[in-house]
Amino acid sequence: MKEKILFVIPRYGKTMHGGAEWHCRQIAEHVTEQYDVEVATTKAVDYTTWRNDFKDDTEELNGVLIRRFRNDRERAKDHAHTEANLRANVQDIGLNLKWIFDQGPLSTELVEFLKNSHQNYKKIVVFQYLYTLNYMAIRALPAEKLIFVPLAHDEPQVRYPIFRESFRKPAKIVYNSEVEYNLVKQVHHVQEKDGVVAGVGIEAPKRESVDVEAFKKKFGVNNYLVFIGRIDPAKRVDVLIQDFKLYKKNYPSDLKLVLVGKQVKEMKKHPDVVETGFVSEEEKYAALAGALALVNPSPYESLSLIVLESFFMHRPVIVNAYCDVLKYHCIKSNGGLWYETHLEFDEVVNYMLKNPSVSDKMGENGYVYAQEHYNWDVVLEKWFKVLES
Repeated sequence: MKEKILFVIPRYGKTMHGGAEWHCRQIAEHVTEQYDVEVATTKAVDYTTWRNDFKDDTEELNGVLIRRFRNDRERAKDHAHTEANLRANVQDIGLNLKWIFDQGPLSTELVEFLKNSHQNYKKIVVFQYLYTLNYMAIRALPAEKLIFVPLAHDEPQVRYPIFRESFRKPAKIVYNSEVEYNLVKQVHHVQEKDGVVAGVGIEAPKRESVDVEAFKKKFGVNNYLVFIGRIDPAKRVDVLIQDFKLYKKNYPSDLKLVLVGKQVKEMKKHPDVVETGFVSEEEKYAALAGALALVNPSPYESLSLIVLESFFMHRPVIVNAYCDVLKYHCIKSNGGLWYETHLEFDEVVNYMLKNPSVSDKMGENGYVYAQEHYNWDVVLEKWFKVLES
């Protein structure tokens, strides 16, 4: 009989498109070859409300048993106000506690399940550090069973005192990158022996198998930059659109910006900005393979799966210089360029347009880097060692 592993995460399922949810699902499904895998999660679909949308308590998905628990309440309406107060008084423990419990999701049912059932599992893997569920799960579980995947990046919240125990208690922490590892070590003084950099594997099709021309024809584009992900000011997509508009004003051409993903907030339309909405996996890879480059304007990433997927499609990336992880990928791979200002954005785009052979070489460099560090054989070897430790 296989030993049991439990993953804990606020949201989980085939309709969840966030990076953390996808990451957790990929690891959970891939370790089923050696373990009996379960997931404990909430009934929420929408992270902005934590409303209980799922009706069923259990579901099986690709060999993983999903246990869903009700949230006690929806997200607090005054959460943004609490956050503003906390940032001005970061050491105030009362504000820290109010903030974490306002953040959500709060599922007493799930936490009680962990307290009463942890002995049934060899290891329990808690994904993400930022939410109420994760905060409570770590405190409810014995340290020796805990594997923590924080998905931390350099944002104000990672320094909140309320999270100190979350980073110090678990027996093992699994990081996405050396940048994340160094950040957590610096901020929370974790022990080096307790951490491993594993990341996640990418299963991408061969570039020559994707239908780039069909994508271009469907969306009426030829020469384009592409952004793929949540179209949200929190990801700095509004700033990217503004930078691109300024670029087109200064350098008129047929270049377009293609935005692939769900729009969280309505943004001003522009004839050279093409919105596709959600697309299939095949179309996503075609969008990457046909692009001049992928652009990731976010300053907050712990890995960026889409950057790695762009590398697997042999295409370079353009990233926000203020995100250490994205810049790290570019430097280590020599597979992309970065910018701080809209003027630097202009320079980077023009350089790639005027030097197509160099752009192609950067894409090839990215492919070599991604194959070396983010293929499943490499990633699973690390994960199995952690689960057996």
